[in-house]
Amino acid sequence: MAERGAQAQMPPRADAPYWDQEGETHARNQTLNRIAEVGRAEWKRERGYHRRSLAETMMFRCKTIFGNTCSRRPFNHQAAELLLACAALNHMTHLGMPDSYVLNP
Repeated sequence: MAERGAQAQMPPRADAPYWDQEGETHARNQTLNRIAEVGRAEWKRERGYHRRSLAETMMFRCKTIFGNTCSRRPFNHQAAELLLACAALNHMTHLGMPDSYVLNP
């Protein structure tokens, strides 16, 4: 992850120990320090950790409705098939959403 400049999104265990590393501070230790400062729930909000859960739920819905496999073989056709499936799922979701508005007395 460090070679690509990525940051870890998975929280360490609640009882996770610090890692000993000579020289620079390990990213895990920085994460543990930040969790100690702001708390685990706030750290997850800062990192966007709950977006992962939303993405997993969306993929589960998509696979449940449209199946686990693509029927097309070429990659660009598979990409088009998945885009159409996502567009159909978004349209169906939008149809089921209630219209919300504020009533002015």
